[in-house]
Amino acid sequence: MNKKKLKIIHLTSAHPRNDTRVFVKMCSSLANQGHDVSLIVADGLGDEIKSGVKIFDVGVAKNRFYRIFFTTLKVYKMAIKQNVEVYHFHDPELLLISWLLKLFSRSEIIYDVHENIKKDILGKVWLPLYSRKIIAFLFVLIEKLALKFIDYIIIAEDSYVENYKNRNNVVPVRNYPIIGLRNKNITIKKIKDDPQLNILYVGGVTKIRGAIELIKSLNFLLLAGYKNIKLKLIGPISINFKNELFELINKYKLNSYVSIPGVISHEKVYDELERAHIGLSILHPDPNFVESIPTKLYEYMSVGIPVIASNFPLWRDIVEGNNCGICVDPMNPYQIAEAMTFLKENPKEAKTMGDNGRKAVLEKYNWKSEEKKLIDLYNTL
Repeated sequence: MNKKKLKIIHLTSAHPRNDTRVFVKMCSSLANQGHDVSLIVADGLGDEIKSGVKIFDVGVAKNRFYRIFFTTLKVYKMAIKQNVEVYHFHDPELLLISWLLKLFSRSEIIYDVHENIKKDILGKVWLPLYSRKIIAFLFVLIEKLALKFIDYIIIAEDSYVENYKNRNNVVPVRNYPIIGLRNKNITIKKIKDDPQLNILYVGGVTKIRGAIELIKSLNFLLLAGYKNIKLKLIGPISINFKNELFELINKYKLNSYVSIPGVISHEKVYDELERAHIGLSILHPDPNFVESIPTKLYEYMSVGIPVIASNFPLWRDIVEGNNCGICVDPMNPYQIAEAMTFLKENPKEAKTMGDNGRKAVLEKYNWKSEEKKLIDLYNTL
């Protein structure tokens, strides 16, 4: 097997420079193997060297249209200057420049697919309904043409391997958590030992990711007499939705029971995870969500807290299959509240679920096994 040290550049026009999959897992793992690794981003924070990875910034996009049609060209110009042996890109819009990279560099091209893009487009609420099928069709066409110039396809989920059937260059590298980021001997939280019930959601704070239902479920708990509760929603939130969400919080008089700190560092997220008693992943039945396991679900499990998750078949296989939480109808706030109540009133079962989830992550759902697949792929180049 070829173990030559390669000059590699990862490309993203949409992800932040500290993105968990792109930077923390992939770039850092490859840099630790001795490869010369760079990362091109478009966040306006400037160039830097971090954890042995050179980061080049092409500047933040003015809007989504500018990002897709102009930032991608800036990413291409920066990438081609680096004269590397491997280009590894993480955004579907960068398919537009994949053929240019292949034509003018003759380097290896890796396409990292983070989600089921076609289904994601069909579920975009900000797109007019009539345009979604047209845009999804155009994407499939562009992707089909671009794949002629791509040497390897990496997929983050097994569920959309069917999108690339009859291709022998597809490598699954799942988005499992990095166990080594925290002490492996952490103390598993016990609900019965803490007077306050700490409930945590991490991810985009949006309607489609269940923020409204979570607030309504919290109100049901208060109406049932549970007062010592804290719901924390961590992640990006738009100004428009923030106003709507706070109107709902004010309506139910939940200000002292809800905390929305916005985006925080990956390390601080783990601090919050280790203070929580329950982890929430109550996403709506959007076509893309139904077939993708959220990374945060595994991260909840990794710190030994029981989870409450949407009752999609793929999710139930993980949650109920490992007896690490409860699956509910994500559109039913009362059912979500019932699950919270059960875990609060049954601390022994809650601890068992938390222990089971952590065991499952330590044994199978962790980055170590997936990192090996990534490194093995690069060793074949």
